[in-house]
Amino acid sequence: MGDASQIFALTGDVPASSHAAPCSLPVVDLPPAIGSTHSLLIDKAAKWLERKGCAVVITDMAHGGPETADAIGWRGTHSILIECKASVSDFRADSQKSFRRSPESGMGCRRYFCAMSGMLHPDKLPPKWGLLEWDGKKMRETKKPEYHHDNAARQEISLLLSAMRRIAGDAPKGYSVKCYTIESKNRATLGVMPSEKEENEAPSEQPGGKDSNGH
Repeated sequence: MGDASQIFALTGDVPASSHAAPCSLPVVDLPPAIGSTHSLLIDKAAKWLERKGCAVVITDMAHGGPETADAIGWRGTHSILIECKASVSDFRADSQKSFRRSPESGMGCRRYFCAMSGMLHPDKLPPKWGLLEWDGKKMRETKKPEYHHDNAARQEISLLLSAMRRIAGDAPKGYSVKCYTIESKNRATLGVMPSEKEENEAPSEQPGGKDSNGH
C-alpha cells in the first residue's frame, strides 16, 4: 500500500491532521494482493481436504526436499496434493519445476491446482491434474484428477517426519505429545484429527496408577 496521501485519494477519507478539503473521488475497491490471495487459497484448500476426510493436513511446510506443498492431506495412505496459484504467470512458471517435468518425482497420489474462479482453464492443466476453484464463497471441484501411481512417497515420509519433529519437542519417553501454537512468522501449519478411539476410549486408571493396558 502507498503512503497516507495515496490512501486518502483512494478512499476519500481525510486524515485527522490534514487541512485539505474533502476528496470527491469515489471509493475504489482495490484487488487483493497476490500474496494475500495465495494465502487465502491455501487456507481454503486445507479446509477442503479436511472436509474430504483427510486425517492429517499440512500446509506450506519445508522439509528439506525439493517440493514444498501448498497443501497436502492424507486419507489413510492416500495422499492429495493441492498447488495454489494466484496468477497465470505463477501457474506457467510452475511447469518448469523439476518435479513437474518428472511427475513421478512429485508428491501426491492425486493432485490439484487451486485458483480463483475463471483464472485457469481445465484444458491447460498437466496430464492427470484436477482443478479446484474458489468463487469467494465455496470451493468447487471443476475437474477431477487421475491417480498418479508413480509418486515421491519418500518425500511425503520426509514431510511427515518433519511435522512430527515440530510437534514432539522434548516430550519424555512414554508421554503423549500435546499440540500447541505460538505466534511466529512461520507460515507452515499442521492439522491432525484425533481418531475415534483416542476421543472415546481414553484409558481408565487402575489401582496402582496403571491404565487398562497395564502401563
